[in-house]
Amino acid sequence: MKILFTVSNAYRIAGGAAITCATLAKNLEKSYGHKCRLLTKAACPRDENIAGVSFRSYSDLEDLKSK
Repeated sequence: MKILFTVSNAYRIAGGAAITCATLAKNLEKSYGHKCRLLTKAACPRDENIAGVSFRSYSDLEDLKSK
């Protein structure tokens, strides 16, 4: 199963909400084999990997739709 987390208006991806999502996502991937992804709005698009979970930020909705 694919699971999508969203956090709005995070300038730095590794904020408190993102860390909480990463912990939950890591446990879901490890325990149940789910594929998890977190999307957030940020000043510039970027990819990060926190605790083995992929994080992707988008600058706006049009940027997200284009991916």
